[in-house]
Amino acid sequence: MKKILSLCLILFTATTIVSCDKNDGDNTTSSDKLVKVTVHLDGFEIFEETRSTALEAGVKRITFSVFDNQGTKKKDIYQKDTDDNFGCVTFELPAGNYTMAAEGHTELASNDDYSSIEMTNNIALATISSSSIGETFCGSKSLTVADDEDEIIEELPFDRVSAKLQMITTMNQPSNAKKIEFTIGDSTKSAYSSYMLNVATGYMSGLGTDGCIKIVKGLNPTDVGSPTTIAINVLIASDGQKLPVTVEAKTSDGEVISSHTVKSVPFHQNAKTTIKGPFYAPPGSCVFQFNTDWNEDIDGGW
Repeated sequence: MKKILSLCLILFTATTIVSCDKNDGDNTTSSDKLVKVTVHLDGFEIFEETRSTALEAGVKRITFSVFDNQGTKKKDIYQKDTDDNFGCVTFELPAGNYTMAAEGHTELASNDDYSSIEMTNNIALATISSSSIGETFCGSKSLTVADDEDEIIEELPFDRVSAKLQMITTMNQPSNAKKIEFTIGDSTKSAYSSYMLNVATGYMSGLGTDGCIKIVKGLNPTDVGSPTTIAINVLIASDGQKLPVTVEAKTSDGEVISSHTVKSVPFHQNAKTTIKGPFYAPPGSCVFQFNTDWNEDIDGGW
């Protein structure tokens, strides 16, 4: 009996020692520690208290997302241009490897017109409403968070990826012309209701193969009797992509006044392409011209 009691006492003492050793020190495991991460979107220059590039372009909404290496979304942050920290996000993450992705645009259909970003096959894709195809900025970057770090400060590239198309008429604007409808791509295909944008490259999928872009711009009545200049923003599928552009002048009731197609118009990210010609002329043999004007310094605007 004494031997049994002695054996139990020894086992109890050993268990107690092991338990004390296991609980000594910090109870927080490495997977529980959260590291503060601050990310500045390139071009906002928060440190200097001056904001340029994207803000000067008029970006109104930003979507910022973080994904782990399995493609699971860990953070979704939405910002509007009236926020004090617009262009800067702060959050906490445990140790691990992540991908950061951000998209911003200038035009809004509503006050809550944010894009959504999801990870598909290791590619961050932003879904943008067709009514929000203003000047578009995006960027993606990997992020590594280590246990021994208390705070990380990163800068995320945020570049203009949209192309600009400028139309210049060589004829005066007629009084019954109230709007211009642009069709970029094959006009026999359905128009996109939203755009799928690769946040890492800034290119959209499908344009030129499975759909087209339609954009309607109202005409200024004060321009009646004068040549018209209109600019629109376009997302493209590849650098230097050549697409047909159809320009239709319409009345307020949608009646087509004139319709002309300029074939093989070249588009580049962060560059302006100008098409020029008698767009108000009746359909027939009209001569159109185009040229491209590269904008090498994105800080300077268009």
